[in-house]
Parts: sequence; structure tokens; C-alpha cells
Amino acid sequence: MATTPRNILVVEDEALIAMAISLEVSDRGHRIIGPAHALGQARKMLDTETIDGAILDVQLGKDEVFPIALQLSKRGIPFIFHSGHITDESQIDEAYAAPLYGKPTDTGLLVDSLVDLINSN
Repeated sequence: MATTPRNILVVEDEALIAMAISLEVSDRGHRIIGPAHALGQARKMLDTETIDGAILDVQLGKDEVFPIALQLSKRGIPFIFHSGHITDESQIDEAYAAPLYGKPTDTGLLVDSLVDLINSN
């Protein structure tokens, strides 16, 4: 079954992981926004791009991605967390109500899960 192409923001500071997720997004017929490697880049993309959903690495260098998650939540844009540091969903504020996938997770699973969330909204 064909799916509507989506604009997917990728916020990931590890270059190889960002590239793998971006390739998966493109291979599945969606448009990649980013990847953003830092909070400032992600904020700019939120302000200038149409975004249908996002895949967010929790830890970006010394920063955490939660300010971006809060903006996405306020806008009603679905997202998922992808983290090598946080492995338990209870460690994430309930306000975000977003799935958490530990690293490594198959990039196809990440994209499919996000697209399912987008389609269910």
C-alpha cells in the first residue's frame, strides 16, 4: 500500500546514524528535513520548514532535545525519541507521550513507526 510522502525532521548529532536514518526516509519516498545536528539547527528548521513528524535523538552533545520535543508537542506534530542514553520511557516526561527507541534500532522500524504515528493523527 502506497503512503503519502511526508516531511520528516531528523535531529541526530551522530553523522553515521543521521545518514542512515536520512537514507531510509528517502528510500521510503519521504522528504528529509535536516538532519539537524544541534538544537539551533533544529529550531531554525521548525521555523522555516513544513514538518509532518520527527525522529529525535535525545542527547545532542551536551544538550538534550526536549525543547524541540516541546515545540513539536505544542504544534501537534508527532515524533519519536531515539536514544543511546535513555533506555526507559519512564525517564522521559509524560508530557511528551512519544515512543522511545534505544540505539541501535533498525532505521526502517524508526521510519515506519513515525509514519504510523503521523497517519494516526
